[in-house]
Amino acid sequence: MDAFRGYRDNVRVLSRGIGRYDRQRHLVGIAAVEHITMLDPLDVPARLDEFRAMQDGWRDGAGLAPSHAGLDWLSGTLELYFPDDAPLPYADATPAGGVQLEWSLGTQEISLDIDLATRRAQWHRLELSSDADAETELNLGDTAGWEWLGTEIIGLEQLSR
Repeated sequence: MDAFRGYRDNVRVLSRGIGRYDRQRHLVGIAAVEHITMLDPLDVPARLDEFRAMQDGWRDGAGLAPSHAGLDWLSGTLELYFPDDAPLPYADATPAGGVQLEWSLGTQEISLDIDLATRRAQWHRLELSSDADAETELNLGDTAGWEWLGTEIIGLEQLSR
């Protein structure tokens, strides 16, 4: 019922059931629904799936669409390496064909600009009360980059409490 009430607010759900497919293996209908789960509005893999519909020129004729292979990689590595107890970020596509993750944790504003092709990311943290900022380049192609990211996000969340 919550999903039905949230339809106008674009509430997202994950459903499990039985589908009907045509000869080209395209879903043409749903025969039965076994289970429905409401997704968090900040569910990053669901948001990344939305980027698959983008085409080059999506931003006033100039934005590059993120690559499907890059989105697959990011979605998979987030599931594997991003801590379950860490706060979820807001995800957005960048005009350069990458992905930006953003967190607001108390007086901390954090952004992570991810280059899907090189699997490198630029971390930027701004402390709003003092205007102090910090930048770090991360290699998200290995576990050390993900471990650093998870530790920082969890630590900053605990400080914001």
